[in-house]
Amino acid sequence: MVIECPKCSTTFQLPVERMSAKGSKVRCSKCSHTFRVRLTGEGEAEVFYKNEGVADPPTQDLSDLFEESVADSLDDVFPGVKGKPMPAEEDGFDPRSTMIGLPVSERKSKSAAPDYNPFPFASAMTPPPALEEPSIDLFDGEDPSVVSVAEEDPDPFAGAFQQASSIDDESAIPKQLPSRAHHGTPMGGPVAPLPKPKFDIESAPVPKAAPRMATLPEVPEPAEQHVDPNAMFGSAEDLVDPNFGHDSPSFDPNSGRVVAPPAAAQAPPQAVAPQRVAPAAAPNRPQDLQSSGPPKKAAVVDDLDFEPHRVGGGGFQKFSNFLFILLIAVACVLGFVAFKSGGVLDFARIDHMLEVGFQGKTFEARPEWIPEPVAPPVPEVPAIEVQDVFARLVPIGRRDQILVVSGVAFNSSDSEVSEAKIRVMITDETQKVLRESTVSAGRQIPFADISGAKSIEDLRGLSPDSAKPVGSNGVQPVQSIIFDVPQTVLDGGAFGVKVEVVSP
Repeated sequence: MVIECPKCSTTFQLPVERMSAKGSKVRCSKCSHTFRVRLTGEGEAEVFYKNEGVADPPTQDLSDLFEESVADSLDDVFPGVKGKPMPAEEDGFDPRSTMIGLPVSERKSKSAAPDYNPFPFASAMTPPPALEEPSIDLFDGEDPSVVSVAEEDPDPFAGAFQQASSIDDESAIPKQLPSRAHHGTPMGGPVAPLPKPKFDIESAPVPKAAPRMATLPEVPEPAEQHVDPNAMFGSAEDLVDPNFGHDSPSFDPNSGRVVAPPAAAQAPPQAVAPQRVAPAAAPNRPQDLQSSGPPKKAAVVDDLDFEPHRVGGGGFQKFSNFLFILLIAVACVLGFVAFKSGGVLDFARIDHMLEVGFQGKTFEARPEWIPEPVAPPVPEVPAIEVQDVFARLVPIGRRDQILVVSGVAFNSSDSEVSEAKIRVMITDETQKVLRESTVSAGRQIPFADISGAKSIEDLRGLSPDSAKPVGSNGVQPVQSIIFDVPQTVLDGGAFGVKVEVVSP
């Protein structure tokens, strides 16, 4: 059935079996327009766009469902607070409204507050840091008496610094500020006295030993739980002597004193056993020193098990080295002489070889070494030569043509040739042989008889003359008649004639 596109009016065939009352979806191959086609009850094609057999999707009001879902989600975020949906756009949108139903509080300006400070970090009334009592940490197993400071120990820094005047003397503080005439406008009020320090500088408090604290077990880092950091070098405490620093003075930064270590308690005296005293040796006399002889060496070279190394090796090694160097020198001289003489070395004439090598003379070989000259072979000259060769087309009758090849056979030898056979070949441009015939010198048909023939059959009936011998320095005519002329020759194309002497 023929269907027409409603958009571009393009017609195309659509099989009837593909159409149904429900409708088939069709897309135009020209404009890609999509539409539906169905078969009516009258058997005609009807174009429509909407599939009436499929119902429209149901339309539902989901606004209440959306508000309930929003309220439920807010209940999960803020438990215990009932959610409230946001007002619709037509009711007016308040940017300060809340979605959870809490009352809106007015925002107060920070700058309007009476205690507002625009520069909170510029205040000069920063309270001083609290001073901690001086203490010192002790290692495990350390005796606190080692680092304690005794009151009766002398101060090593005594007299090194000038004593400051007492700051409790309030008479040094002026009661009245200078007048404005000398120093301008005075400050806002009298200067407050400086606070009294907690302790006297002259006598620093004695530091107390810090209480022992229970050490917690060290927990390794996650990256070190599977790696033992002390596997290669051991623990750091093992590299330090536990008594390091106990036997030397220590400086206390809190008190400013150098504390000397306490003297170790003396052990009770023990009974000392009497020691045997060896008799004193008699002093060496001069005659004993002279008779002792020279001191012995620890070791000499001759006492070693192996022979010492000598430069150049032993006697046999030196002889081998000399012989090797001599052979190299002789080979170089002989090679130079051979190069000058053209690669020949004649040791029987060594004097001549030295003259060639070092005096620049020309090398002369022995007479018996010179080969006899051989005469070059003379090429054989053929006895018969064909000269003055030419070819021409001769018409026979009204339609036939023959090709006649003529030439002269010349005998350049001193003897007579009884019969000379010659091969005649017709070739094209590529030297391909088109026709070939073999004739004897002296056999020919007079040209008048050839041109007077009425047909090819008449010409074939003519008998040529018999073959004739070619005498010394004599000539004989050569004639070859080609009855089957190649088409290239008949069309006037290029061709060639080649002759060869078959015998003698």
